[in-house]
Amino acid sequence: MIWQCSSEPFLIVSGLIVLLAAFAWLWFYLRKGYSQSVAWLLLSFRFLLLVLLFLALCDPVSLTTARPDEPLRVTLVNDISSSMDIADQGNMSRNERAEKLCQELMRDYEGQVSFTRRYFTDEISDHPGALLGDQPQAVRQTDLAAALLALCDDKHLADPDMLIMLTDGGDQTLADIILPAEPLYIIAVGADVPDIPDASLVRVDFPAVVDVLAEARITAVTEFAGFDKETVSLIPAQSYLTLEEFHDNFWVEISRLAVAGGQDISRHEFEINPIDSSGVRQFRLNLVTDVPELTLLNNSLEFAIEVRDKQLRVLYYAHEIGWEFKAVRNCLADDSSIKLTALFRLAQGGSESQFVVQTSDSDIRDMLGVGFPVEADMLKNFECVIIDSVAAASWSSQQSQALIDYVADGGAVVFLGGELSFAAGGYARSELADLIPFSLSDVVSNNFVTGQFPVTVPVGMQQDTVVSELVNYLRIQSPPVIESVNIPGSLKPAALELVSAGLGQGSVPLIVISRFGNGQVVAINTNTFWRWSRDNEQLKDVFNSLWRQLLKSLADITDPGRILKVQWLQDDFLPGQNVRALIAIGGNYPAGMVHLNAAVTRAEKPADFKLAAIDDSGNKYELSFLPENKGDYFINLEALLPGGANQKQVLEKYSHLITVGSGMNEGARLSINHIFLNDLAFRSGGVCYRENNAAMLRQVLNDKIAQRTTRQFSYLVSYNNYFISIFLILIFIEFYVRRKLNLI
Repeated sequence: MIWQCSSEPFLIVSGLIVLLAAFAWLWFYLRKGYSQSVAWLLLSFRFLLLVLLFLALCDPVSLTTARPDEPLRVTLVNDISSSMDIADQGNMSRNERAEKLCQELMRDYEGQVSFTRRYFTDEISDHPGALLGDQPQAVRQTDLAAALLALCDDKHLADPDMLIMLTDGGDQTLADIILPAEPLYIIAVGADVPDIPDASLVRVDFPAVVDVLAEARITAVTEFAGFDKETVSLIPAQSYLTLEEFHDNFWVEISRLAVAGGQDISRHEFEINPIDSSGVRQFRLNLVTDVPELTLLNNSLEFAIEVRDKQLRVLYYAHEIGWEFKAVRNCLADDSSIKLTALFRLAQGGSESQFVVQTSDSDIRDMLGVGFPVEADMLKNFECVIIDSVAAASWSSQQSQALIDYVADGGAVVFLGGELSFAAGGYARSELADLIPFSLSDVVSNNFVTGQFPVTVPVGMQQDTVVSELVNYLRIQSPPVIESVNIPGSLKPAALELVSAGLGQGSVPLIVISRFGNGQVVAINTNTFWRWSRDNEQLKDVFNSLWRQLLKSLADITDPGRILKVQWLQDDFLPGQNVRALIAIGGNYPAGMVHLNAAVTRAEKPADFKLAAIDDSGNKYELSFLPENKGDYFINLEALLPGGANQKQVLEKYSHLITVGSGMNEGARLSINHIFLNDLAFRSGGVCYRENNAAMLRQVLNDKIAQRTTRQFSYLVSYNNYFISIFLILIFIEFYVRRKLNLI
């Protein structure tokens, strides 16, 4: 209990003087009329009453302090990743120094603070052994974002009052991290490592998936930090990078590159020869150096590349071996990723026909030997079917239905123009009319015209990979021409004009692409494209690129990017860090006309996500989701066009795989990023301290403990009426004594 006076010191001193003067005067007054003993007795009562009155005037206050029933709750979160094993100060590692700081805090605040322990690498646990496993020497990755996200959802934590994290910050600067609700205080454990020599394999970029017979390019970034200029200049003679492949239980070196000299940071590229078989191949990059360095932890990195057998199979169907077929065949002959099969129906007189199949596959030859397939399952042996100029009357009902079902189930078909194509070929009244991406006229005359028609690309389609070479050609040359055009009707709602041809004062769609069910349809409204392959080398390159890119985009129908234009806002995806993408609806559709569906899955299970419009146009959206764990996340989008009877037509599908996990080597950045850690702690309401300033955290703990202490003030005059009771009792006793002494 603490007593304090609320009156001014001057008043207190003055009151004491007045009290003493009154006491002296009262003594002499009583002594004149009474004996000494009676005078002292009466004076004692008056003295006590005057003291009580003086205390009332001084207004003393009683202060009572009480500690809470429960101590301050603090969670200590230790980083035990492999980079914390580095002894960058004397003989103690970062992990040992962090543990020492924790033990000192728990010892000095025993009874005042309740400490809970957590440990993290790329996972989080309440016991370090669960993270170390059976191989404590194995590389343990740092995942700060995942640890913070796990702390947000840790149901075993009893709402701590504050979090204290001891870490070196990991290797990457993270943005858009989900932070716990509790203030986060960070102790940055680690020396300023750039002053300590260390060679590191900072980052490795590689394709997660490549196709059979395709080259793979691997990029490695190396850093030599803390070396003097003389040592760095000697690096070429002493250091190199090796690329190894795991084969028959052994690592086999397949390539070696010298490290560029005189550079602290350098970039190196490896090319793996075309792979002729599918499967998962394991690789390892090693930075080998003879110069002394801090650690070898960041000198090696293992990774895997999946090789997929994705050869594009195309069926070309025609009634004659024409110039267009020869040009397409020659174009695709140089591309090993595309396999062309040709089926020709050659008339022999009368009603009989002979079917000629060009393929190296005996099973396909037997299947097509009797003519164009009458079942959709037969056509599914191909990713794309090209239909040359063939009259509609030559199709049987079964063949037409097979082609329609094939496209609706995800196949692709390309209709070529000519005198027997589209309206000129009688398709307006054919079962295949629904497949054509524009309306057809019953009038045959004037639908197919010849002349000189300049070719251009609409502005909205100039970023499409199919027409990239044509766009480049148009930048330096006058528009190339074609010599025939099938004039189409109006485009159907889902159709896009990819290439245009000038006609009179205007233009007509020359290449039109549209979705049909789950597949795609292309109409090329001419039969003279083949001339480009014979005019000159530049136009030949345009012709070859257009056909190859068109077929490849049709085979990969989930990601053409014509309607759905997706921009991912980051290159690296980590657990606990928001993944964001901007989505724009292309194709010049009116605002809000195209509906957007989205789904995010991991391990075939749906994941939570947000999809929101970002402006009033109705054609721009932002997709975001928060990955909680490492792994593969699949993002699927659908652009839908409303139809009749509550039906919606799929305009385009988009599918994207995101691999969540660090692309950097553990220990790639051994220096402490104080700016990042300071910002992280500040945004959570905490503070980041350097290791040598960790004692400042104790003041924070002391302040929080003091804030939890309750104080209660009690005023003497009003405290439980004790003062008034004592005052009245003294008056009553004096009255009683005076009566007994016959002084009243």
